[in-house]
Amino acid sequence: MASPVDTSVKFAHSSMAGAATVNGQAGSRLAALKAFLVTGFGLKSIDGAATIVGGKCRLPFSSGVSAAMVGSVIQVSGATPAGLNGEQKVTAVSTSWVEFATALPDGSVTGSISFKIASLGWEEVFSKTNVSVFRPTDPASSRPYLRVDDTNANYAALGMYESMTDVDTGFNATTDVFWAGYGLGGATGVHWTLAGDSRAFYFGVSPFGTAVNGADGYPEAVYFCGDIVSDRNGDAYPALLVGASTDTEGAVFTDVSSRCFLMRRASGIGLAIPTVIDSFFSGTSGYTSAMGSFPSPAANAMLLGPLHVADGGTFASNGRRGVMPGALFCPQDAVRASITRSPTLVEGTGTYSGKKLLTINVASSMNTTAGGMGFIDVTGPWRTPA
Repeated sequence: MASPVDTSVKFAHSSMAGAATVNGQAGSRLAALKAFLVTGFGLKSIDGAATIVGGKCRLPFSSGVSAAMVGSVIQVSGATPAGLNGEQKVTAVSTSWVEFATALPDGSVTGSISFKIASLGWEEVFSKTNVSVFRPTDPASSRPYLRVDDTNANYAALGMYESMTDVDTGFNATTDVFWAGYGLGGATGVHWTLAGDSRAFYFGVSPFGTAVNGADGYPEAVYFCGDIVSDRNGDAYPALLVGASTDTEGAVFTDVSSRCFLMRRASGIGLAIPTVIDSFFSGTSGYTSAMGSFPSPAANAMLLGPLHVADGGTFASNGRRGVMPGALFCPQDAVRASITRSPTLVEGTGTYSGKKLLTINVASSMNTTAGGMGFIDVTGPWRTPA
Protein backbone atom coordinates (compact mmCIF):
# COMPACT_ATOMS: atom_id res chain seq x y z
CA MET A 1 0.00 0.00 0.00
CA ALA A 2 1.44 3.33 -1.03
CA SER A 3 1.64 6.30 1.31
CA PRO A 4 -1.63 8.27 1.38
CA VAL A 5 0.39 11.43 0.67
CA ASP A 6 2.85 12.25 -2.08
CA THR A 7 6.45 11.23 -1.35
CA SER A 8 8.01 12.11 -4.71
CA VAL A 9 9.90 15.15 -3.37
CA LYS A 10 12.54 14.56 -0.71
CA PHE A 11 14.98 16.75 1.20
CA ALA A 12 17.94 16.41 3.51
CA HIS A 13 20.41 18.76 5.14
CA SER A 14 23.49 18.75 7.31
CA SER A 15 21.51 19.30 10.54
CA MET A 16 20.09 15.78 10.34
CA ALA A 17 21.57 13.06 12.53
CA GLY A 18 24.00 10.93 10.56
CA ALA A 19 24.20 13.35 7.63
CA ALA A 20 27.45 13.43 5.65
CA THR A 21 30.00 16.11 6.49
CA VAL A 22 30.85 18.53 3.67
CA ASN A 23 34.16 20.27 4.34
CA GLY A 24 37.50 21.20 2.83
CA GLN A 25 38.45 17.63 2.03
CA ALA A 26 38.31 15.78 -1.27
CA GLY A 27 35.32 13.47 -1.58
CA SER A 28 33.14 15.17 1.03
CA ARG A 29 30.63 16.59 -1.45
CA LEU A 30 30.51 13.26 -3.23
CA ALA A 31 29.60 11.46 0.00
CA ALA A 32 26.63 13.76 0.62
CA LEU A 33 25.43 13.39 -2.97
CA LYS A 34 25.70 9.60 -3.00
CA ALA A 35 23.79 9.26 0.27
CA PHE A 36 20.94 11.46 -0.99
CA LEU A 37 20.81 10.22 -4.57
CA VAL A 38 21.54 6.51 -4.18
CA THR A 39 21.84 4.92 -0.75
CA GLY A 40 19.86 6.93 1.79
CA PHE A 41 21.30 7.46 5.27
CA GLY A 42 20.58 7.43 8.99
CA LEU A 43 19.48 3.80 9.35
CA LYS A 44 17.48 3.31 12.55
CA SER A 45 16.21 0.01 14.00
CA ILE A 46 12.85 -0.18 15.80
CA ASP A 47 13.09 -1.77 19.23
CA GLY A 48 9.73 -0.99 20.82
CA ALA A 49 6.04 -1.69 20.27
CA ALA A 50 5.08 -0.13 16.94
CA THR A 51 1.40 0.67 16.47
CA ILE A 52 -1.19 2.10 14.11
CA VAL A 53 -3.76 4.33 15.82
CA GLY A 54 -6.19 6.72 14.15
CA GLY A 55 -4.48 6.72 10.77
CA LYS A 56 -0.99 7.27 12.21
CA CYS A 57 1.80 4.72 12.49
CA ARG A 58 4.33 5.29 15.27
CA LEU A 59 7.72 3.59 15.17
CA PRO A 60 9.60 3.75 18.52
CA PHE A 61 13.33 3.40 19.17
CA SER A 62 15.68 3.84 22.14
CA SER A 63 19.00 4.36 20.38
CA GLY A 64 18.99 8.16 20.23
CA VAL A 65 17.55 10.80 17.92
CA SER A 66 16.91 9.77 14.32
CA ALA A 67 17.64 11.67 11.12
CA ALA A 68 13.91 12.01 10.39
CA MET A 69 12.28 15.45 10.51
CA VAL A 70 8.72 16.58 9.90
CA GLY A 71 8.19 16.59 6.14
CA SER A 72 11.12 14.32 5.36
CA VAL A 73 10.60 11.01 3.55
CA ILE A 74 11.78 7.78 5.14
CA GLN A 75 12.13 4.30 3.67
CA VAL A 76 10.55 1.68 5.96
CA SER A 77 11.42 -2.02 5.69
CA GLY A 78 10.72 -5.27 7.56
CA ALA A 79 7.25 -4.32 8.84
CA THR A 80 4.08 -6.38 9.03
CA PRO A 81 1.57 -5.37 7.73
CA ALA A 82 3.65 -5.09 4.56
CA GLY A 83 1.67 -2.02 3.47
CA LEU A 84 3.82 0.06 5.84
CA ASN A 85 7.00 -0.76 3.94
CA GLY A 86 8.35 1.67 1.37
CA GLU A 87 8.39 5.46 1.34
CA GLN A 88 6.51 7.36 4.05
CA LYS A 89 6.38 11.09 4.77
CA VAL A 90 7.04 11.96 8.41
CA THR A 91 4.29 13.91 10.20
CA ALA A 92 5.73 14.05 13.73
CA VAL A 93 8.99 13.19 15.53
CA SER A 94 10.45 12.99 19.01
CA THR A 95 13.79 11.81 20.37
CA SER A 96 12.35 8.28 20.61
CA TRP A 97 9.81 7.81 17.78
CA VAL A 98 8.63 8.88 14.35
CA GLU A 99 5.09 9.00 12.98
CA PHE A 100 3.57 9.01 9.52
CA ALA A 101 0.08 8.81 8.04
CA THR A 102 -1.34 5.51 6.82
CA ALA A 103 -4.65 4.24 5.47
CA LEU A 104 -4.21 0.89 7.22
CA PRO A 105 -6.52 -0.09 10.11
CA ASP A 106 -5.57 0.29 13.77
CA GLY A 107 -3.46 -2.48 15.26
CA SER A 108 0.01 -3.60 16.23
CA VAL A 109 2.99 -3.64 13.89
CA THR A 110 5.45 -6.51 14.00
CA GLY A 111 8.67 -7.59 12.31
CA SER A 112 12.33 -6.64 12.24
CA ILE A 113 11.60 -3.03 11.34
CA SER A 114 14.03 -0.32 10.33
CA PHE A 115 13.91 2.98 8.48
CA LYS A 116 16.29 5.51 6.94
CA ILE A 117 16.11 8.78 5.04
CA ALA A 118 14.98 7.71 1.59
CA SER A 119 17.17 8.31 -1.44
CA LEU A 120 15.98 9.75 -4.76
CA GLY A 121 16.46 6.35 -6.38
CA TRP A 122 19.29 7.40 -8.71
CA GLU A 123 22.18 5.06 -9.52
CA GLU A 124 25.95 5.34 -9.46
CA VAL A 125 26.95 3.91 -12.85
CA PHE A 126 30.72 4.55 -12.83
CA SER A 127 33.27 5.54 -10.20
CA LYS A 128 36.91 5.87 -9.29
CA THR A 129 38.64 7.58 -6.36
CA ASN A 130 36.71 10.79 -5.57
CA VAL A 131 34.92 10.72 -8.95
CA SER A 132 31.43 9.30 -9.57
CA VAL A 133 28.87 9.31 -12.36
CA PHE A 134 25.22 9.41 -11.28
CA ARG A 135 22.08 8.89 -13.35
CA PRO A 136 18.31 8.89 -12.68
CA THR A 137 16.61 5.51 -12.97
CA ASP A 138 13.12 6.94 -13.53
CA PRO A 139 12.07 5.82 -17.06
CA ALA A 140 10.17 9.09 -17.49
CA SER A 141 13.45 10.97 -17.09
CA SER A 142 15.77 11.92 -19.93
CA ARG A 143 18.36 10.08 -17.81
CA PRO A 144 21.40 12.38 -18.14
CA TYR A 145 24.77 11.27 -16.81
CA LEU A 146 26.18 13.57 -14.11
CA ARG A 147 29.94 13.28 -13.64
CA VAL A 148 31.14 14.63 -10.28
CA ASP A 149 34.89 15.16 -9.88
CA ASP A 150 35.51 15.83 -6.19
CA THR A 151 39.28 15.50 -6.20
CA ASN A 152 39.80 19.16 -5.33
CA ALA A 153 39.56 19.79 -1.59
CA ASN A 154 37.43 22.93 -1.83
CA TYR A 155 35.04 22.38 -4.71
CA ALA A 156 33.65 19.82 -7.15
CA ALA A 157 33.81 20.08 -10.95
CA LEU A 158 30.76 18.66 -12.73
CA GLY A 159 29.81 17.86 -16.29
CA MET A 160 26.61 16.48 -17.80
CA TYR A 161 26.68 13.91 -20.60
CA GLU A 162 24.07 12.46 -22.92
CA SER A 163 25.77 9.04 -22.75
CA MET A 164 28.90 7.56 -21.16
CA THR A 165 30.96 4.39 -21.57
CA ASP A 166 33.17 4.78 -18.49
CA VAL A 167 33.87 7.26 -15.71
CA ASP A 168 35.93 9.51 -18.00
CA THR A 169 34.43 8.99 -21.45
CA GLY A 170 31.11 10.12 -22.88
CA PHE A 171 29.15 11.81 -25.65
CA ASN A 172 27.72 15.34 -25.78
CA ALA A 173 29.36 16.73 -22.66
CA THR A 174 28.69 20.16 -21.21
CA THR A 175 31.49 22.46 -20.16
CA ASP A 176 32.43 21.78 -16.54
CA VAL A 177 30.75 23.86 -13.86
CA PHE A 178 31.82 24.38 -10.24
CA TRP A 179 29.88 23.40 -7.15
CA ALA A 180 31.34 25.06 -4.06
CA GLY A 181 32.63 23.03 -1.17
CA TYR A 182 34.49 24.92 1.50
CA GLY A 183 35.97 28.37 1.07
CA LEU A 184 37.72 28.28 4.44
CA GLY A 185 39.47 24.93 4.04
CA GLY A 186 39.93 22.31 6.76
CA ALA A 187 37.89 19.48 8.25
CA THR A 188 35.10 21.43 9.97
CA GLY A 189 31.71 20.77 8.37
CA VAL A 190 29.59 23.46 6.72
CA HIS A 191 25.87 23.68 6.11
CA TRP A 192 24.36 22.01 3.03
CA THR A 193 20.86 21.30 1.71
CA LEU A 194 19.61 18.78 -0.84
CA ALA A 195 16.12 18.55 -2.32
CA GLY A 196 14.86 16.64 -5.33
CA ASP A 197 12.65 14.09 -7.00
CA SER A 198 13.37 11.06 -9.17
CA ARG A 199 14.35 13.28 -12.12
CA ALA A 200 16.23 16.30 -10.71
CA PHE A 201 17.76 17.77 -7.58
CA TYR A 202 19.14 20.96 -5.98
CA PHE A 203 22.33 21.06 -3.91
CA GLY A 204 23.05 24.06 -1.71
CA VAL A 205 26.38 24.54 0.08
CA SER A 206 27.46 27.32 2.46
CA PRO A 207 31.19 27.50 1.65
CA PHE A 208 32.04 30.21 4.20
CA GLY A 209 29.62 29.12 6.93
CA THR A 210 30.77 27.88 10.30
CA ALA A 211 27.69 25.95 11.47
CA VAL A 212 26.24 22.77 9.98
CA ASN A 213 22.77 23.82 11.20
CA GLY A 214 22.84 27.10 9.29
CA ALA A 215 22.51 29.16 12.46
CA ASP A 216 25.28 31.58 11.47
CA GLY A 217 23.19 32.99 8.61
CA TYR A 218 25.77 32.49 5.87
CA PRO A 219 24.26 31.95 2.41
CA GLU A 220 24.26 28.81 0.33
CA ALA A 221 25.32 28.58 -3.30
CA VAL A 222 22.48 26.55 -4.82
CA TYR A 223 23.05 24.31 -7.84
CA PHE A 224 20.90 21.98 -9.97
CA CYS A 225 20.99 18.94 -12.23
CA GLY A 226 18.20 17.05 -13.97
CA ASP A 227 15.05 17.53 -15.98
CA ILE A 228 13.26 20.86 -15.93
CA VAL A 229 9.48 21.09 -16.35
CA SER A 230 9.46 21.65 -20.08
CA ASP A 231 6.92 23.59 -22.13
CA ARG A 232 7.41 21.05 -24.93
CA ASN A 233 5.16 18.00 -24.82
CA GLY A 234 7.33 14.88 -25.01
CA ASP A 235 10.58 16.83 -24.67
CA ALA A 236 13.40 14.30 -25.11
CA TYR A 237 16.24 16.56 -23.89
CA PRO A 238 15.02 18.64 -20.91
CA ALA A 239 18.09 18.01 -18.73
CA LEU A 240 19.78 21.09 -17.28
CA LEU A 241 23.01 21.54 -15.35
CA VAL A 242 23.44 24.69 -13.25
CA GLY A 243 26.69 25.58 -11.55
CA ALA A 244 29.02 28.53 -11.32
CA SER A 245 32.08 29.85 -13.11
CA THR A 246 34.00 30.12 -9.82
CA ASP A 247 34.00 27.94 -6.73
CA THR A 248 32.44 30.59 -4.43
CA GLU A 249 29.70 32.01 -6.63
CA GLY A 250 25.94 31.69 -6.25
CA ALA A 251 23.71 30.19 -8.92
CA VAL A 252 19.98 29.45 -8.48
CA PHE A 253 18.02 32.25 -6.71
CA THR A 254 20.58 34.96 -7.62
CA ASP A 255 21.34 37.01 -10.73
CA VAL A 256 25.10 36.47 -10.71
CA SER A 257 26.88 35.04 -13.74
CA SER A 258 26.29 31.30 -13.51
CA ARG A 259 27.04 28.47 -15.91
CA CYS A 260 23.86 26.79 -17.19
CA PHE A 261 23.69 24.12 -19.90
CA LEU A 262 20.79 22.32 -21.54
CA MET A 263 21.36 18.86 -23.00
CA ARG A 264 19.93 20.08 -26.33
CA ARG A 265 17.43 22.60 -27.62
CA ALA A 266 13.76 21.62 -27.56
CA SER A 267 13.99 20.73 -31.26
CA GLY A 268 16.58 18.06 -30.45
CA ILE A 269 18.92 19.54 -33.03
CA GLY A 270 22.55 20.07 -32.10
CA LEU A 271 24.37 19.30 -28.87
CA ALA A 272 24.59 20.71 -25.33
CA ILE A 273 24.08 24.45 -25.29
CA PRO A 274 24.52 27.29 -22.77
CA THR A 275 21.32 28.83 -21.45
CA VAL A 276 20.08 31.18 -18.74
CA ILE A 277 17.59 30.99 -15.89
CA ASP A 278 15.65 34.04 -14.70
CA SER A 279 12.84 35.04 -12.37
CA PHE A 280 12.25 38.13 -14.58
CA PHE A 281 13.07 40.21 -11.48
CA SER A 282 16.56 41.54 -10.87
CA GLY A 283 18.44 40.71 -7.70
CA THR A 284 18.40 37.89 -5.18
CA SER A 285 15.29 36.06 -3.99
CA GLY A 286 13.99 37.64 -0.79
CA TYR A 287 16.42 40.53 -1.16
CA THR A 288 14.99 42.67 -3.94
CA SER A 289 12.35 45.38 -3.66
CA ALA A 290 10.97 44.68 -7.16
CA MET A 291 7.54 44.11 -5.62
CA GLY A 292 8.04 45.87 -2.31
CA SER A 293 8.70 44.48 1.13
CA PHE A 294 7.36 41.30 2.72
CA PRO A 295 4.52 40.94 3.50
CA SER A 296 2.61 42.48 0.60
CA PRO A 297 0.19 45.11 1.95
CA ALA A 298 -2.86 44.00 -0.05
CA ALA A 299 -2.74 40.26 0.69
CA ASN A 300 -0.46 40.27 3.76
CA ALA A 301 1.43 37.54 1.95
CA MET A 302 4.73 36.41 0.56
CA LEU A 303 4.80 36.69 -3.21
CA LEU A 304 6.39 33.76 -5.05
CA GLY A 305 6.98 32.78 -8.65
CA PRO A 306 8.88 30.24 -10.75
CA LEU A 307 12.34 30.44 -12.24
CA HIS A 308 12.19 30.31 -16.03
CA VAL A 309 14.68 28.57 -18.36
CA ALA A 310 15.50 29.84 -21.85
CA ASP A 311 15.78 27.39 -24.75
CA GLY A 312 19.48 28.15 -25.07
CA GLY A 313 21.21 31.52 -25.27
CA THR A 314 18.76 34.21 -24.21
CA PHE A 315 15.00 34.46 -23.78
CA ALA A 316 14.80 37.22 -26.38
CA SER A 317 16.47 35.07 -29.02
CA ASN A 318 15.14 31.61 -28.18
CA GLY A 319 12.05 31.92 -25.98
CA ARG A 320 11.22 29.94 -22.86
CA ARG A 321 11.96 26.21 -22.62
CA GLY A 322 10.21 25.68 -19.28
CA VAL A 323 10.61 26.26 -15.55
CA MET A 324 12.83 24.98 -12.77
CA PRO A 325 10.95 22.26 -10.84
CA GLY A 326 9.96 23.23 -7.31
CA ALA A 327 12.14 26.35 -7.00
CA LEU A 328 10.33 29.57 -6.06
CA PHE A 329 11.69 33.12 -6.21
CA CYS A 330 10.44 35.88 -3.90
CA PRO A 331 10.58 39.40 -5.46
CA GLN A 332 10.27 41.09 -2.06
CA ASP A 333 12.83 42.24 0.48
CA ALA A 334 12.86 41.96 4.30
CA VAL A 335 11.96 38.26 4.11
CA ARG A 336 14.76 37.11 6.40
CA ALA A 337 13.66 39.60 9.05
CA SER A 338 10.48 37.55 9.48
CA ILE A 339 11.77 34.08 8.65
CA THR A 340 14.92 34.21 10.71
CA ARG A 341 16.08 30.61 10.54
CA SER A 342 17.03 28.40 7.65
CA PRO A 343 16.47 25.60 6.93
CA THR A 344 12.89 25.55 8.07
CA LEU A 345 9.51 24.70 6.57
CA VAL A 346 7.09 27.56 5.99
CA GLU A 347 3.55 27.66 4.64
CA GLY A 348 3.05 28.78 1.06
CA THR A 349 0.52 31.49 0.27
CA GLY A 350 -1.67 32.35 -2.71
CA THR A 351 -1.04 29.97 -5.60
CA TYR A 352 1.18 27.93 -3.29
CA SER A 353 -1.27 27.71 -0.41
CA GLY A 354 -1.13 24.27 1.19
CA LYS A 355 2.49 23.75 0.15
CA LYS A 356 5.35 23.32 2.59
CA LEU A 357 8.34 25.34 1.43
CA LEU A 358 11.92 24.65 2.50
CA THR A 359 13.87 27.87 3.08
CA ILE A 360 17.48 28.39 1.96
CA ASN A 361 19.61 31.42 2.87
CA VAL A 362 20.96 32.93 -0.36
CA ALA A 363 23.06 35.87 -1.56
CA SER A 364 25.09 36.84 -4.61
CA SER A 365 28.31 36.76 -2.58
CA MET A 366 29.06 33.67 -0.51
CA ASN A 367 31.42 35.21 2.04
CA THR A 368 28.90 37.63 3.54
CA THR A 369 25.86 37.11 5.74
CA ALA A 370 22.85 36.12 3.68
CA GLY A 371 20.47 38.89 2.70
CA GLY A 372 17.93 36.83 0.80
CA MET A 373 16.02 33.57 0.94
CA GLY A 374 15.08 31.02 -1.70
CA PHE A 375 12.23 28.53 -1.42
CA ILE A 376 11.79 24.93 -2.58
CA ASP A 377 8.41 23.20 -2.61
CA VAL A 378 8.93 19.95 -0.70
CA THR A 379 5.25 18.96 -0.66
CA GLY A 380 5.26 17.92 -4.31
CA PRO A 381 4.71 16.70 -6.81
CA TRP A 382 6.88 18.86 -9.05
CA ARG A 383 5.45 17.33 -12.22
CA THR A 384 2.02 16.38 -13.48
CA PRO A 385 1.61 12.59 -13.22
CA ALA A 386 1.64 10.81 -16.57
